[in-house]
Amino acid sequence: MADTVSGPALQVSYEDDPRVVADAAVDDYAMHVVPETGRVSRGKLMMAFWGVMSAMFYVVTGAAVAAAVGTKRRSSGSCSRWWCTG
Repeated sequence: MADTVSGPALQVSYEDDPRVVADAAVDDYAMHVVPETGRVSRGKLMMAFWGVMSAMFYVVTGAAVAAAVGTKRRSSGSCSRWWCTG
């Protein structure tokens, strides 16, 4: 079992730090935590997730059907429709 190092207790704030908000106006969030006012709500995030998932469902379903059934068949006969057999 690994030894753990204990440090000072983490202070949690549920309000935006004015210094972070002021710094975020000119900075990106690569080096610090996104403040609460800059985050997306759970409902909006869920709607975006299901929008992407439904789009991917149609892409994967279309690819699976094309792999199973095949795409438009070409005939060497005089009929140029895909349902003609030759």
